[in-house]
Amino acid sequence: IEYIIPNFTLYLSDTEKTFTFPNTADNVYDGAELSSYNNPDDPLYQEQWNLPKLEIPYAWTNGFEGQAVAEPIESITVAVLDSGLNEHIDLDNDQILWDLAANYTSNTPSFGKSAVTDINGHGTSVSGIIAASKDNSEGISGIAPLVKILPIKVTDGSKFSLDNVLEAIPYAMAKGADVINMSWGMRSINTQGYVDPLKPLCDQASASGVLLLAAAGNDGNKTDASAWIQFGIENVPQIPAAYDNVIGVASTTQDDKLSLFS
Repeated sequence: IEYIIPNFTLYLSDTEKTFTFPNTADNVYDGAELSSYNNPDDPLYQEQWNLPKLEIPYAWTNGFEGQAVAEPIESITVAVLDSGLNEHIDLDNDQILWDLAANYTSNTPSFGKSAVTDINGHGTSVSGIIAASKDNSEGISGIAPLVKILPIKVTDGSKFSLDNVLEAIPYAMAKGADVINMSWGMRSINTQGYVDPLKPLCDQASASGVLLLAAAGNDGNKTDASAWIQFGIENVPQIPAAYDNVIGVASTTQDDKLSLFS
């Protein structure tokens, strides 16, 4: 035995807070009207002011919609470690890797489509933000509508145990995930005096070429690893977003200010 630590609790980040699309008619991108790009016919696209902010229409125009740019890979696989996934009219069923779907919410993992039923709805929402179909006259446009989604269920509710994740990340790597999305987190384990078993897994995934993304949280605290020293326990950094090999995703307002909760 190398070490013993508590089975810490992690918390999902609120997608309703993080992705709010005010209805506005004056979205602009790079000094040009949004309509100058080949806009999708999805009815809620005009409310997605965040996409031009991220230069997503430019990426689409140049052929980047989640497909791979080198052979022999056909498309990028995004493992969504979350509350599971349900079929949805705005998600292309052929883009979901149902046969590889996994559930790590109990002591015995289960696999397949029925294993990842999304009771919470969070995982389905996150998957839609990533990969909702474009130009299908339904709902929103996903950022990368051609990616493959690998649903890996780590929770049924808003919080869950660390050991679920410690099993899910190696599984995602073993099944060929190019990206691992983690819209959840917890306060740093190291600052509580314990060894952090999540960091080595993220290091391993990153070293193997997997792109890691994690939510910065919804409580307005710093994710900088040194923040807890300056600001005290209330600002202990959120992991895994604070790791140097993980892209921490925060929220900004329409006028490019940091959201109060982020």
